[in-house]
Amino acid sequence: CDATATPPGRFGKAFASLVRDHRYDVNCQNALATSPQSLAFFDFRLAMMSYHNLYMSVPTLMSGPVNSTQPPSFIPLSVEESALFKQRMKNSVTRYWREHGATVKGENNVLATMGTMYSLITGQPV
Repeated sequence: CDATATPPGRFGKAFASLVRDHRYDVNCQNALATSPQSLAFFDFRLAMMSYHNLYMSVPTLMSGPVNSTQPPSFIPLSVEESALFKQRMKNSVTRYWREHGATVKGENNVLATMGTMYSLITGQPV
């Protein structure tokens, strides 16, 4: 852990690299398999665990209005990059939760965390 490092530290730099260089937020939007033949419910559980970890680690990048996004000091993203990341995460979790091809409104998923993450990230009721 680099908690004693001067921000951003290696984990903050790695997070920024995942966003800038590897388009983590874009890949999250396109990760959902929509073909009935490729639908596996554990994929939804694994995806929601990622959202949960991100929300618990960097809530300012995962919830609240997009236009008021300030990056945390330990992640070297610009305000614009942070706002775009947040918007893409909101789009992604909404897609996982609501779109056809997904388990609509979390049906067939027994993980309570999914509904909680959807509500916390989007601000919408389950």
